Amino acid sequence: MEIKKGTVKIAPLMPTTLGLAGHNGVGHAVSHSGFLQDDSLGFTGVVRFLSQACPFNLVISAISFDSHTINIELGKTGNKEGSCGVGTASTSQALTHYEKKIMEKAVGQTYLTPQALTCEIFGKIYGHGVTESATAFNLALSRAIIDSIRKNWGETLHAYDNVPESCGEFLGGVLFLDDLPVSWLITINSSPGGAGPNEDSEGMIPIGNKGKLIADLGMNAIPVLILESHAYVPAFKDKIEKNEYLVRWNEEIDNPSVGKSLVKALETLQLPYQVDDKAYARNDSLEKETQRVGNAIADLGQQYAKAATSAQKVRLAAELSRLIAQDVGGSIFMSSALFKLVAGGGLWPGQSAVLSVLTCKNEIDKNHVTRVSEEELSDFTRIISHALVYLYEDKEAALSFVKTRDLNMSPDELLTLAGAV
Repeated sequence: MEIKKGTVKIAPLMPTTLGLAGHNGVGHAVSHSGFLQDDSLGFTGVVRFLSQACPFNLVISAISFDSHTINIELGKTGNKEGSCGVGTASTSQALTHYEKKIMEKAVGQTYLTPQALTCEIFGKIYGHGVTESATAFNLALSRAIIDSIRKNWGETLHAYDNVPESCGEFLGGVLFLDDLPVSWLITINSSPGGAGPNEDSEGMIPIGNKGKLIADLGMNAIPVLILESHAYVPAFKDKIEKNEYLVRWNEEIDNPSVGKSLVKALETLQLPYQVDDKAYARNDSLEKETQRVGNAIADLGQQYAKAATSAQKVRLAAELSRLIAQDVGGSIFMSSALFKLVAGGGLWPGQSAVLSVLTCKNEIDKNHVTRVSEEELSDFTRIISHALVYLYEDKEAALSFVKTRDLNMSPDELLTLAGAV
């Protein structure tokens, strides 16, 4: 099969043989050792792909507030009645007059990438209970975008996250790429009040309500391209001079056919890329990182308890603040028991490989934040189109990996691993 025009159209719900998924880990922006990311790029990549079939009006037409709540409305002007998207999110602390004034600057803007607009408005985001209003703004905008798609696409399936202490949600459907039907799934991962991100349901983890939605879509039995973040990874800082695409999977656990379809697409389009087919090791590294950060916090707490001077207390408080704002991001996002099954990308064994963007050191030195460009979003749609076709051509092998490597665990069993009673 070859791409004819690469035309994307709305399709009714139906069985398919391949899928596309992306998520927004709301506020998952900073981690230890200088790691930075925009974890809404996967979410944005899917939305951008869908917008080829249904050009949603995502202009922010209104923002309103209660004492603890942000309400965002998209695309009211020029849209038919009942088709504009709305999203709401709350903070644990009351919003100040000045925070409201800052957020009102977003009216009239159009951003497919929720974290990018959040940074444009607030300057910086930490999603570990540090910058509650910024994280809530990100969540409200993400919900409004999903609501817009749900109201304008036609047939979709929607569910709310029932992972403990999560307030995420999911939306899925089917599209036609030329004549090829493809399932798609968008995920929002978040916790109330900006305390997250809780990403126990990221990627293609068939947990709880997400697992049931995945099964209803038929995506539990097909290979899936997962779109991930735009990230500055210190380990790659000397390997790239400009932003490059990164394809990752684990050759022994994940779906090599999906990974190779992404590599072939990047080669066809002559785009710069890196490959890691030994990524996403399933191990206890998350548990060890959690222990490392916990011990560091406990040590600072003991020092603070013994501090006698203001200078000592100020210094220790600043170190604790940095740990919470930055290092916690490397362990807070997932339950340790789930991580051992799916790793940091939420790859259900046998099903997926991941496409993301590596941010180069020059960009970080200049902007000190990751920035998703329009060119990268455009390239994402081209990569997806080609990779899906190449994956379809190798569908027998891809489906075999899905079948033979599946763990055969129920959504409720996975909820138990995430601490559900």
